[in-house]
Amino acid sequence: MKELDPKVSIIILNWNQRDYTVECLNSLLESDYPNYEVVVIDNGSSDDSCEVINKQFPSVKLIRSEKDLGITDSRNIGMDYALSSSADYIMFLDNDVIVHKDILTELVSQAEKDKRVAIVAPKIYFYSDRNRIWALGGTINFYTGNIRLLGYGEIDHGQYDSHSAFEVDHAIGCCLMVRSDVIKKIGKLDAHFYYGEDTELSIRAKHSGYKIVAIPKAVMWHKDSKIWRKKDLNYIRTKEVIWLMRKHAKFHHWSVFCLYALFAIIKIAISEGTRGNFKSVLFRIKGVFDGIQE
Repeated sequence: MKELDPKVSIIILNWNQRDYTVECLNSLLESDYPNYEVVVIDNGSSDDSCEVINKQFPSVKLIRSEKDLGITDSRNIGMDYALSSSADYIMFLDNDVIVHKDILTELVSQAEKDKRVAIVAPKIYFYSDRNRIWALGGTINFYTGNIRLLGYGEIDHGQYDSHSAFEVDHAIGCCLMVRSDVIKKIGKLDAHFYYGEDTELSIRAKHSGYKIVAIPKAVMWHKDSKIWRKKDLNYIRTKEVIWLMRKHAKFHHWSVFCLYALFAIIKIAISEGTRGNFKSVLFRIKGVFDGIQE
């Protein structure tokens, strides 16, 4: 290990998904980057996840919680550990992913070229369709409230590879790497958010004058484990958009957003209503009102 290799602390969450986590950890062990640690936060798993992780991966730091703390609080615990261990970079990584062996090298290399870069994000492919893009970060439109995954569903023909790095509006919590000194300046994840915490962190970083950058040569594959199936994503996403707007949108954004949201809900109500899916419409409306009130 070179003396100047920045230390990366990788934070992975687990909740009753032993097989996903084990495969993810196995891919990380093949990394060609010399200076990193892995921290697994287990959220009260009732399976044998902790026993298997301790046995198969003795070098991994396992932090056990007796209950499910949720994504944001769990990642903040991991972040506290990373800061206490003097990590230069903190990487959030979902457990349902497989990473290329040089992903850390590529991400750190690009981040080190420009100290104004706060967060770097890789090119994420679908696990089930190895050359179809899942995301390279995303875009945010405060006028419409639309938060999009850049490149989602596209076959990769090298259309994003003309630059070694390019700016995006936000990184994806599935995998993002943030500078520790930026976290010390702008703060950790906002515990008010439990789905859009990655987007909100990116917005705060950009408002502080930093860049969010996608690195096409850093690649990984996402299984998309659908852990959110038990909750209605229409409700969650709607509420979190309202929270983001409340925290970061300007007056001129709101003047357009309110009209756009009204027409969008009417359009959705007609579309979903004709199929008898009134529950979806009600969840979105509830998301709006709860997002305003909470």
